[in-house]
Amino acid sequence: SALNKWINLTVSNVTSNTVSGYYGTFFYNGVNVNISNTSAIYVVPLNNSVITNGVTIDGNNNIVFAYAGIYNVQYSIQYTNSGNSVDDVDVWLRQNYIDQTDTNSIFSIPSRETGTIPGKLIAVTPLTVNVNAGDSIQLVTSSATGTSQMTTVPVQTNPNVPETPAVIILVEQVSKI
Repeated sequence: SALNKWINLTVSNVTSNTVSGYYGTFFYNGVNVNISNTSAIYVVPLNNSVITNGVTIDGNNNIVFAYAGIYNVQYSIQYTNSGNSVDDVDVWLRQNYIDQTDTNSIFSIPSRETGTIPGKLIAVTPLTVNVNAGDSIQLVTSSATGTSQMTTVPVQTNPNVPETPAVIILVEQVSKI
């Protein structure tokens, strides 16, 4: 994908003695994920690894750490809302399947513009996590009105714009333990 080419190009131009620590970049560009049940919690999906070193994803949408340390986790989630009113969505972190306090962010997704054109918002937040080797994290989300979804936007033309993955997550070690 274009994202993969960009990340690899950027990293390949860095000399080996300047890259330290462990990292991973992951994304989801599959079918849109409806967040339709207001009493449900949805795991934020991941289906592609771009570049990894000591940080991987498993088949359960977990980001898995091979090495202990303090890591910076940055995410962006492309939300759309087909409803007639603003939808508040929550996004928070789970570590080893346990909800982590003080990690939730609330994003207000605008209502649809006109007709079938949904409201759009990219939710972006940096988080810092302290992990042991073998720990896993995942992002989860919920919706107040049930009218939003995590949306992959396909390649656009006139002008040519690359695909917009529904989810992009960057993880980088900032300190060893």
